[in-house]
Amino acid sequence: MTNKLPKFIDYPLKELLRDIDLVDFAEKELGFIETAGKNAKTKRLEKDGIVLLVHYTNSDGSLRPYCFYQNKKGTDKGNLIDLVKNYCHLEDPNQELKSVGYILSKFINLPDNSFVKENKVKAESIAKKTAKPIVPINLNHQNVYPFKKHDFLIYRGLNKDTISHFQNAIVNYSFSGINIKNIAFPLYYNKEVQGFSVRYKASNKIKEGYKKPDKGQKFQGNYLGVWLSSTNFKNFDKIAIGENEIDCMSHFQLDKFKASKTLYLSIGGNMYKRKFEALNNTLDWIQSVNPNLSFHKGHIKSITDNDTLGAYYDISIPINYFNHKHNIQIQYKKFDTPKNHNDSKFYRLDIPDHLDYKDLEKKIDAYNKSIDLLKEDNKYSKYIRKESQNKTPQNIKRYLIPNTKEGHSTISKLFTSTFFKNEMILDKSKSKDWNDDLKLNNKKKNNSLTL
Repeated sequence: MTNKLPKFIDYPLKELLRDIDLVDFAEKELGFIETAGKNAKTKRLEKDGIVLLVHYTNSDGSLRPYCFYQNKKGTDKGNLIDLVKNYCHLEDPNQELKSVGYILSKFINLPDNSFVKENKVKAESIAKKTAKPIVPINLNHQNVYPFKKHDFLIYRGLNKDTISHFQNAIVNYSFSGINIKNIAFPLYYNKEVQGFSVRYKASNKIKEGYKKPDKGQKFQGNYLGVWLSSTNFKNFDKIAIGENEIDCMSHFQLDKFKASKTLYLSIGGNMYKRKFEALNNTLDWIQSVNPNLSFHKGHIKSITDNDTLGAYYDISIPINYFNHKHNIQIQYKKFDTPKNHNDSKFYRLDIPDHLDYKDLEKKIDAYNKSIDLLKEDNKYSKYIRKESQNKTPQNIKRYLIPNTKEGHSTISKLFTSTFFKNEMILDKSKSKDWNDDLKLNNKKKNNSLTL
């Protein structure tokens, strides 16, 4: 048998397993639909009568998910590798693990592989506006067109003024080459568009036209890249970092007057090492054009979700960027690892001794004293604790941060005000996210009009 596998597939599977969530892969690549979850650590997915049960706690206490799946022999269990082996076409069955590596690396479009190099799309081509339809831009056999159809965005509560403001940062795509009602957001890596974040679901009234890939077709969005509302960076005076494109657009619509000079950047959620690298490189690109758009100038704010994960991004993003700029390793990781991944009570902030952390320590002491003034019964759970030196590695100063929305948000403000000299603004929605806020706002307006 001829070996058709490209050379670039020799990525360590351990890293791919770390970066790709099993449920995310099953839904986006295999077409499974989540039908129920027994609890926070178990998900149930179905496709054509096949049931997939995904558990986020292994019997050995590790945090990688495993699943029960059906194959020719009946029911079996395994991890993401086993799922790929059983449900995906392997390029070379004689090299199973390399074939799995090939499939997983394509799923997140690792930037240094030949798949991406052969399918790069210039950012200028995506943003170009023409009155007539242009020749479709091809990315992995998918047809991409200038943005025209916006049914899905209207369905999400966005008005035509908002859509017009972002029109150069959106495209339409079609799996068939005929229907182009689907919405896609170009994703940047290394200053170029290398993939798309796609939206093809809507209400039953306008569902026609939001077509999933036909069998055998795969729309490979680049989950590594980040979305930008514009690449003309000189026109803006601040950056707002959100978890997805719809939330960014919703934030703009709710506060359009103040946000008219805001550059929106979406991380797409699901942050991991390579995604942080993509974000850091994009921020470098922006600041090379407009130096004012930086953490040090205080012109970067967070509009991530109003929950614990969103607050975690509020501290992990500036820490990763600080490490990137100064080539050091400040770590922010779970301190304890119970069987249930979500039950961790603390995060550990490890700062190398050679950094001047005295100002941060003073701010932490002041924060803890403010907690002492509270009359709440659970106030002690809000303390930021300093780990004793005999319990930490040499040359490390360790702080224990409560794994709560308030805990992450507090250390974000203290960290950025210390090491960037300006506190990062945390602009949070009243609901879970900005699109929920927008829908509630629209509902209130409609109700007032009917009175």
